[in-house]
Amino acid sequence: LREAATYDLSFLAMDIVGNTQLVRKYSKPRVLTAYADVRRVFSTIVDRREGRVWSWAGDGGVAAFYLGNKNAQAALAAMEALLELFVYNLLSPPLPEPLRVRLAVHAGPCQFLERHEDLRSDTLRRLEEIESKHADPDTVVISSRVYSDLGNKLEQFFRPMRMSRHQSLYR
Repeated sequence: LREAATYDLSFLAMDIVGNTQLVRKYSKPRVLTAYADVRRVFSTIVDRREGRVWSWAGDGGVAAFYLGNKNAQAALAAMEALLELFVYNLLSPPLPEPLRVRLAVHAGPCQFLERHEDLRSDTLRRLEEIESKHADPDTVVISSRVYSDLGNKLEQFFRPMRMSRHQSLYR
């Protein structure tokens, strides 16, 4: 990707639910181990689906997808992350309670900058809004733009959410 060029990308956001409570409740080494495990799971899944992790802030991050059927790849990565974390919580949790996440997928134009922390776009703002305001713990929420690209096989896993008539989201 070229610096300062605008691309149509699909984004996946992941956030660990209850970060503040977890940090207060458990020792720093245990929390850091858990968060490192989540980051490793997220990064592995994103890489496998030809995406790239663009930012990570301790308790969550954002990945971008550009190649191939980017919307389907981002949605599949979100679904896979949810499944992997379910198994992780069953088999090897470093904390006595399960780690819960919120996942959101949205697509749209975004300017590429090497310093991802400098990125500002309506697409990323909408992604953050979908994740923080509409994604319940342990769910994947996708925008209508992503949903319309999934095809029948993937669409069947998502149900429409009640929203205003000007916006549609799927869980």
